[in-house]
Amino acid sequence: MAQSFGGLGRPLGHEQITVGASAVSIPNLPADTRRFLIRVVTNSIHWRDDGIDPDSTHGMPLLTDETLVYDSDPTNFRLIRAGASDADVRIAYYR
Repeated sequence: MAQSFGGLGRPLGHEQITVGASAVSIPNLPADTRRFLIRVVTNSIHWRDDGIDPDSTHGMPLLTDETLVYDSDPTNFRLIRAGASDADVRIAYYR
């Protein structure tokens, strides 16, 4: 079922990233991003936003087919795959 995420702000772009075994920040974060919507398409991830890298067992889990609306400073947002296979993640940015 489709989900509605109205009121997110002005769209700034969208990207698809592969999340592997090493923690990464969001690679192409637009400068004016105030919030983003992140959806895990395949394989779960863990994320942290406190400047510390998550690992495959620690961090906030985001499961396959789950969506997170992140409405805070995205500069310290880091993610890593949770299992043995890379995760396919989609991100939409808003101002």
